[in-house]
Amino acid sequence: LEATYVAALDAGVTLFNTAQAYPTSEACLGGLRARTRRPAFVVSKFNSLAAAPQALVASLRDSLDALGAAKVDGFLVHFPRGDLAALADGLAAAVGAGLVDHVGCSNFGERALRRLHGLLAERGVPLRFNEIEFSLLRRKPETDGLLACCAELGVTVLAWAPLASGRLGASHANDVANPKARPLLRALEVVAEKTGRTTTQVALNWCICKGVVPIPGARTKAQAEENCGAASFRLSKAEVVALD
Repeated sequence: LEATYVAALDAGVTLFNTAQAYPTSEACLGGLRARTRRPAFVVSKFNSLAAAPQALVASLRDSLDALGAAKVDGFLVHFPRGDLAALADGLAAAVGAGLVDHVGCSNFGERALRRLHGLLAERGVPLRFNEIEFSLLRRKPETDGLLACCAELGVTVLAWAPLASGRLGASHANDVANPKARPLLRALEVVAEKTGRTTTQVALNWCICKGVVPIPGARTKAQAEENCGAASFRLSKAEVVALD
């Protein structure tokens, strides 16, 4: 795991995403940061049904303990549930206490996003991130107006599962059960061959071309290096259209 982490850093990765809901993930990332002593932008997520401001701040302190850090770069509300006004109070309190630099949300649709954005604005805190599922096989945020809303509000979109849980990678491209996806996968392979890239890299670069920051996972050094290769080129408009 450490070799994978170092390979990602060496290849230019600057953001690492974790959450309280991912078992031992925060402690693992904290250990890697401590051993390598290299800077990285870390985002974690609040995963409690308790929306009281003090609960959010206490939860953030638990995350900081696990990460071995005095503060975290980004802290997100994992799901749009509970009292959003109370969550906004908690996020503002965390920023005021110097425990986090940037706050955001995860899995928020347009209505909840606009609501939280407004509540935070009233408290003088900008909403920086919305982490959502987005990929060539998950286009809803593009068609339902969510991406446009984020752009309007100045919210950076982080895309989880940008490879559709591996289904857009070369080793799994033929495993997709849905026949409707096969034309897309064939188009992906054509663009990959034309550009001299892998289907993984093309799928990730497509997200980048949509103004989204993909946050793929990697279990090996080779996967980390392949993922990072997606940032070394840019699909043409025609290639994006072919995949659309």
